[in-house]
Amino acid sequence: MTTWRSTPKDLTLAPDFVDIWRSPVDLPAMQRLALQQCLSPLEIERADRYRVMARREEFIVARGLLRTILGRLLAADPRAIEFTFSIKGKPAIDRPETGRAISFNLSHSHGLILIAATLGRSVGVDVELVREQTDFERMAERFFSPVECEVLRSVEEKDRRRAFFTCWTRKEAFLKATGMGITVALDSFDVEYWPPDRASLLALRQPEMNDADWTMRNVPVGGDHAASVAVEGPAIEMRHWEVW
Repeated sequence: MTTWRSTPKDLTLAPDFVDIWRSPVDLPAMQRLALQQCLSPLEIERADRYRVMARREEFIVARGLLRTILGRLLAADPRAIEFTFSIKGKPAIDRPETGRAISFNLSHSHGLILIAATLGRSVGVDVELVREQTDFERMAERFFSPVECEVLRSVEEKDRRRAFFTCWTRKEAFLKATGMGITVALDSFDVEYWPPDRASLLALRQPEMNDADWTMRNVPVGGDHAASVAVEGPAIEMRHWEVW
């Protein structure tokens, strides 16, 4: 059973680990205000564009937590952290003194936030609420590969909805790790996803995709959410942290 522990003050990133933090969006008012004060002017401007207050609050808390975590890791003021961006627009933090960039990614869905970070490897994380109203079978036929659809049909009916969201988070985490996002069709690669503890990249059919080794893992967040992480390279261990 996975244990989510409080973040140690002396935590440092390491190339052989992916560190993952989870947090609810619903935090005390004073904590939310402190997180908002961590944001850059551009992030505040982006938050103000949300018309739905709940979405605005989720954005503020998620970005504030990301900057707070990075500030701890760097022993720096969260507001002063500057990001570099890949050609595809994926943010990172260069560390010239180590020769390795800090790679990170965040995801939030219906009250839950996940943040993943590692050193010198690309990483992506995705969390989704297992929604009852989703026509998941139609979505699978539209977006999943034939191999993935066949697996979904073989899953017991009582588990099929969760299996769909498990597959979806695998695929989203991988695309976020590569930085390619919606520019790549979801059916252009296959992932292993059921049972949830079986996670791997099975096949790539997109020429521009990085064919290096990739590690996928289930993120055991519990409750009504499904979550996955994808990281470049083999033999990666995961460490699970509560932000507070």
